[in-house]
Amino acid sequence: MTSAFLFINAQFLFVEDVINKLKETPEVVDVHRVQGTYDIIARVNSETEEKLKELVSERIRRIDSITGTVTVIIAKELKN
Repeated sequence: MTSAFLFINAQFLFVEDVINKLKETPEVVDVHRVQGTYDIIARVNSETEEKLKELVSERIRRIDSITGTVTVIIAKELKN
């Protein structure tokens, strides 16, 4: 399994709409509205890195009002 964090920028008036659409996407595990450089941080899971690339480029980046994304693949998860 490949997991990643997506750092997302969206048009200000439509951030909640973007969050709601992300929540409808089965691969999206968590969604957080944040303040700072980005508007939204989402965690996604995918079967492979290739499917992750497809998810981001074919489905998530096409959501109306998203103006940019940065994908950070999780190399190793450390748990308490």
